[in-house]
Amino acid sequence: MIRDYIRLSDLLHRYLSGEVLLPEEECELSDWREASEDNERLYEQICSRKFSSKEYHVYYQTGDAEKSWNKIAEICGYRVHSRRIGRRWLGIAASLLLLVGVGCLWFWRSSSIVSVQPLVSKIATDRPLALLTLSDGRTVSLGVALNDSAFMEKENVIVQNHRGNLSYEGGAGIRQLVWNEIEVPRGGECQVTLSDGTKVWLNSDSRLKYPVAFVGNSREVSLLRGEAYFEVARDMLSSFVVRTSSFDIRVLGTEFNVRSYTENNKSVTLVRGKVQLEHAGEIRHLLPGQQGRLRGDKFEICPVDTEREISWRNGIFDFRECPLQIILEDLARWYDMDIFYQDSEVRNFHFTAWFNRNDSLTQVMELLEKTHKVWFRLDGKTLVVGKR
Repeated sequence: MIRDYIRLSDLLHRYLSGEVLLPEEECELSDWREASEDNERLYEQICSRKFSSKEYHVYYQTGDAEKSWNKIAEICGYRVHSRRIGRRWLGIAASLLLLVGVGCLWFWRSSSIVSVQPLVSKIATDRPLALLTLSDGRTVSLGVALNDSAFMEKENVIVQNHRGNLSYEGGAGIRQLVWNEIEVPRGGECQVTLSDGTKVWLNSDSRLKYPVAFVGNSREVSLLRGEAYFEVARDMLSSFVVRTSSFDIRVLGTEFNVRSYTENNKSVTLVRGKVQLEHAGEIRHLLPGQQGRLRGDKFEICPVDTEREISWRNGIFDFRECPLQIILEDLARWYDMDIFYQDSEVRNFHFTAWFNRNDSLTQVMELLEKTHKVWFRLDGKTLVVGKR
């Protein structure tokens, strides 16, 4: 449910900001409006600016979740029983919450609602996004501030660089594999379009090794570390294989996310198509909406919210009832910092949070502190975490 309202909020926000939506996005928004009278009425309320950021900020300072939801419904012209809040109202409230703030945070366990504040971007636009190592050992630093450029690899392969996004052209007559390696540091991200048209999005603290052009019927790349989203170009004559330090993924044409940071943090999430997981002689298959997690020597298959699992690719942090340790591990990679726990108990505190990856670390810490469960102190590049 929440997933749909995050998408809806994004469309509404862009539409009301004057951005021209794609035809399929306009249809998506129109279909939602026509689905019910409630949806159309909510749309009209939002367009009329009946909810101002100032008003909304006041409602969410109350700390009373039920009172806040009821107040939102009341202003939208609905009637809600004081002791029952249906899923529809949670969705509507979540939608409005996303519309009036860049970042937001919910804490169901403590029944407290954190006020929404506009977050100031702290991620520098000229930061290095990745470091490319060519086959002859040369290195190229990639960043959004760089002008478009192109350079020649072996066998007349041309590498195009557009603001840190790479694409490979040529190499039709190549007979021997020529390898490149791209390393994305903490705080960076990058997209690579391989010679066969396969697109790869790399998250922070990731390394990918791949050929500048594929040879024969083999298409293989190696995710040496980190997280990557693959949109594999379909080729019935050549399977596509992603190798990691623990398992392999074999596909023909599909979209999936691979996470391989630590021994306890390895998974594959399938968005479209079908993939085959291979590890220590074991072969398992994933269907769309499933995730394979490596637990010891076995894969654990379970259904997941794929949109949440790949939210990083859309510039979002999306955590649902997640231990603080997992949240801070992701933040540490993005903001390039170390974590020190003054009280180990806080590692297992659970939070539900959503905010933009361009939000400042200071604002993110302030939002988390509003739960009155934890406190933070930034000491150089080390984030100190304590229990309140």
